[in-house]
Amino acid sequence: MLQETFRPIAQQIRSGRLDLGRQHYSLSLMYGVAQAMCLGIDRISALEFGVWKGGGLIDLHKAAAHFETATGVKTDIYGFDTFGKGLGKPQGHVDHPEIWSEAQFELPNPTKVKNSMPEGVELVIGDVHETVADFKTRDVAPIGFVAIDVDYYTSTPPCLEVFQGDAERYVPVVPMHVNDTEVNLVFNSWCGEALAINEFNEANALRKIEKAPPRFQISRFYGCHVLDHPVRTGAVKPVHALKLKAW
Repeated sequence: MLQETFRPIAQQIRSGRLDLGRQHYSLSLMYGVAQAMCLGIDRISALEFGVWKGGGLIDLHKAAAHFETATGVKTDIYGFDTFGKGLGKPQGHVDHPEIWSEAQFELPNPTKVKNSMPEGVELVIGDVHETVADFKTRDVAPIGFVAIDVDYYTSTPPCLEVFQGDAERYVPVVPMHVNDTEVNLVFNSWCGEALAINEFNEANALRKIEKAPPRFQISRFYGCHVLDHPVRTGAVKPVHALKLKAW
């Protein structure tokens, strides 16, 4: 059932015949929507950490609208950013000061970005150390996609705290796009977003973030495995088996 629904969509996205903006967003979100169908739910949440000028959120909204039409699963979209301040001062080598610097990505006109957001996109404004803590207490649809693009190591751990809620708060494996990994030779496992992921995995026994196999052909595609999710423990039987293959 999943293959018949999503393989044609994936093929159209990859070929460019279906333009839903950033392919790595639309293809990643597709696996969150597919899991919603497996669970028999009609709503998920998608989060982007690091919004800057808002292009990613607009693309994500475009993809979400298409999947809602195709499957009936609605996606609520949340964008986390300070909106205006740009990067803080890098805290040593872990923050890649050879790439980024203080005040980089500052927005001269944050109001313009805020006003450009389509209906259905909520901006969560402030430092992620504070906004994620508040967001974790909110009653939102299960999280079905997370994009991390906050550049610094020091900004990433609070974003990953969003995965430390009750298991039912997520789809069984949350698709992720982790932007600042792999594509630059200076990126490594001891700095940046990759370091934060490694530390998260060490600290959490039943939540593990792992890079997806290359056969999925999605740029910087990861999954947060919610190993204590009722479907993954066998406590709840899904409506459809989670045969989430590379479409």
